[in-house]
Amino acid sequence: FLLFNKRITKHRAHDGLYVFMIIIGTILSFTGMFNVYLKRTAIYFNYPDFILLTQLKYVFDLKSRGAFYVLATVYSLFMFILTYYILGQTGIFPYQYLS
Repeated sequence: FLLFNKRITKHRAHDGLYVFMIIIGTILSFTGMFNVYLKRTAIYFNYPDFILLTQLKYVFDLKSRGAFYVLATVYSLFMFILTYYILGQTGIFPYQYLS
């Protein structure tokens, strides 16, 4: 998103906030290796990723938009499966003790 920041924010100015939130989420993800609470907070900052994914259609020309829609769908499904089923980051209290 940083590579296409100017093209994305040209169509909607408030997408700059979403890019900033993704930067904060990435920084918190790296520091989350040492603190699980920061890692959980980073997940909330990475939600604009899906909003900005839809805005990348303005970066591509009309001929390659079909391929973009397929890649965006595959990416969204992959992230959903990875986050909720494989990593198990669901629920209000994600770090519970197993009994």
